[in-house]
Amino acid sequence: MLKNRAVLLLKKESSYGTDASPAVSADEILIKDATAVPLGDKILERDVLLPSFSSLPGVLGQTWGQIKFTAAGFHNGTDGASLDIDSALECSGMLKTNTAAATGVEGTDVYDPITTSIPSATIYLYKDGMLYKLLGARGKWSITMEAGKIPEITFEFEGLWQDPVDASLPTPSYDTANPPIFASAGFSIGSYSALISKLSIDFGTVLAARPDPSSGNGVVGIDITGRDVSGSIDPEAVLVATKDFWGIWKAGTTAALTLEIGTTPNKYKITAPAVQEMDISEGDRDSLLTFEIPIKFRMSSGDDEIKITHTNAAAL
Repeated sequence: MLKNRAVLLLKKESSYGTDASPAVSADEILIKDATAVPLGDKILERDVLLPSFSSLPGVLGQTWGQIKFTAAGFHNGTDGASLDIDSALECSGMLKTNTAAATGVEGTDVYDPITTSIPSATIYLYKDGMLYKLLGARGKWSITMEAGKIPEITFEFEGLWQDPVDASLPTPSYDTANPPIFASAGFSIGSYSALISKLSIDFGTVLAARPDPSSGNGVVGIDITGRDVSGSIDPEAVLVATKDFWGIWKAGTTAALTLEIGTTPNKYKITAPAVQEMDISEGDRDSLLTFEIPIKFRMSSGDDEIKITHTNAAAL
């Protein structure tokens, strides 16, 4: 079997844990890597006393599963407008709101954090003749952006593990447009256009398996029970008179963050109303002095610490 022959399909479920039957030409996500593993107790050792140092076979205990994948940049889905990771974001704790364009098709999708009524997903991961499945899956995501490179969005989903089966690889229909790179990106923090080489954001979703002895493998489902959005930036060091990163950290001041990348019809904007510096230290980027700054994304009024906007319109 070949590692690089893989297709991933993900679809929101209408009923928790019921197979939503994701299909090609509707639910595929273009990925660059993916893994599927069981989680939990798995095989339980039987700690018994015997006449010898030998051991008895273990038994399968509480088990659920994880599928982790990295999307190959920001891509439109098969409708040519919405994101191919659209449902993945929603099942990781983000609410999508759509405003139709004046000419039809799509318009603008806005993704905001939510605390309740988070949907679940069915995920199919095909790997060169084998099919892994998760039902009732919920996830978390993180983004890594480096200057001049394609942003990478990594998802980790946990759900009800299904026994792998043999299955032929489907033939997906991916968006043919190139994804945007992290360049010509209007980045600012506190209205200051910092020169950064990379930006990372971790949505910080907390996933919890719900034990239940009446359910198969002792788990009834996966819930999202918390969120702690964090990240990091590495701006070039500047004088205090230009931007007082040290003073901002000491005062605990928050500042708005804005980032725009891409071109029509594949434009993206990430905004945050209140980003806080958690620490600050010096770094070295090819003999240029930098500041290494871990950040946290704070709320303004609640469920608003970060927003992702995708639009096919010229203005964001």
